[in-house]
Amino acid sequence: MNWNITQNDLLIAAATKLELQPFMERCSMLSRRGSWPGSVIYTGELNNVRFNLVITGVGVINAAHGITRAIIEAGRPSIIVQAGIGGAFGYSGLSLGDIALAERETYIHTGVERLPRESKNTGVEGLPRENQNTGVEGLPRENQNTGVEGLPQENQKGICGHLFPHDPLPFNIMDPKPETPGGHFFMDADLCRKIHGIITPESHEFKVIRGNFITVSTITASAGRTAALIDAFSPCMESMEGAAAAHLASLYDIPFIEVRAVSNMAGIREKSKWNIPLAVKNLSVALIAMLKCPAWTFETIANNRGDKTHPPVSHNNLNLGVAMITAQDIMEVNVITVKPDTEITDAIEILLKNHINGVPVVDNDGTLVGILCQSDLVFQQKTLSLPPILTFLDGIFPLSSSRQLKEEMEKIAATTVEKAMVKKPVTVTPDTPLSKIAALMVEKHFHTIPVVENGAIKGIIGKEDILKTLMKDQSDA
Repeated sequence: MNWNITQNDLLIAAATKLELQPFMERCSMLSRRGSWPGSVIYTGELNNVRFNLVITGVGVINAAHGITRAIIEAGRPSIIVQAGIGGAFGYSGLSLGDIALAERETYIHTGVERLPRESKNTGVEGLPRENQNTGVEGLPRENQNTGVEGLPQENQKGICGHLFPHDPLPFNIMDPKPETPGGHFFMDADLCRKIHGIITPESHEFKVIRGNFITVSTITASAGRTAALIDAFSPCMESMEGAAAAHLASLYDIPFIEVRAVSNMAGIREKSKWNIPLAVKNLSVALIAMLKCPAWTFETIANNRGDKTHPPVSHNNLNLGVAMITAQDIMEVNVITVKPDTEITDAIEILLKNHINGVPVVDNDGTLVGILCQSDLVFQQKTLSLPPILTFLDGIFPLSSSRQLKEEMEKIAATTVEKAMVKKPVTVTPDTPLSKIAALMVEKHFHTIPVVENGAIKGIIGKEDILKTLMKDQSDA
């Protein structure tokens, strides 16, 4: 079965008229059809395609209300297009004016709060108890609710861990939608690819990608929150309406498309670096390209949407097309290495002289056997803690692992790299996405990760390399 989109079949939704102004100026026969508190609906025509267009207002409630009223007013559409501008996450490769299509939308606040095990029921780990329920006392006000700037490194996970990610709800928001307890709504992959292919030929001045979107009620305005969101959701774009529109479309089993242009980069809020005029201009180009599709005819997928299975949500699900940044794009290829029998004093000199945090350890064949980081060397200054013991019936029983004690003793007394290094280190391959590398660094507190292919070192990535990439995206924008 095919869709031949007529006036009642296509519904375009946007939060504000500003976002669609250039597009609306190109439409013929545009007329106001009706209005209600917070929303206005228009009918229009472009490229011989007639459609309804609703301005919903900003936010999830307004989006759901406006689209519902449009459906009541104009009839059930065969497809809903949520269009607008939004903030992009720099690691995705997006720049100002670029276009992104949602493959997945997520309400970031849906779920059950996940607390670090050591801090469950105790508040924000690392903060004095008297501060835990009253904000982050002692921080500048602008930092208290926006992320982790200003806190010691060891306290940062405590705050971000209380924000994202959440565990799924113990029930479905919608049945049968097994992904909804986590606040996720998946777009139809075939339809998304088709729209991507329609827009791309017209994208002479911008690139088009597909990826994960998140819906927020608080605009991201700090580096700490940006890092936490990337770690939890791997988003390329954030908005304030998308998940609500996707949720509504899913409720009524209406195929859904979300297309947005980048007006700003998520993170530090510097309006001088925004470019809303460019974003709305390119959004108009994308929408016009979509309406150029002959008779706006697509193979129907509506009848099969309920039977589709979706992949589990993970950092690997982000599809950024040709724009995706991988390890080979940012890694340092001139890798400094040491051998297992290198003296500790020599290894310290290498780290300090080259201003690096860690160095791979390779054998005589060049195979990676470990990694030595500054933290491993600092460990040597640790005071050895004797294990607690229990005496019972004249017997002495250690309450901690004797193997762990032995390993600590060897590390503290180490004179060669082999005794102090981390064996079997975590590695990535040259094609590992930047999002996964960033997640490893945040979750595992890594500062340096080797890039390995077939056992051989191809490069190395430090936190500084990721920060340089993000800064480059910001400066390019």
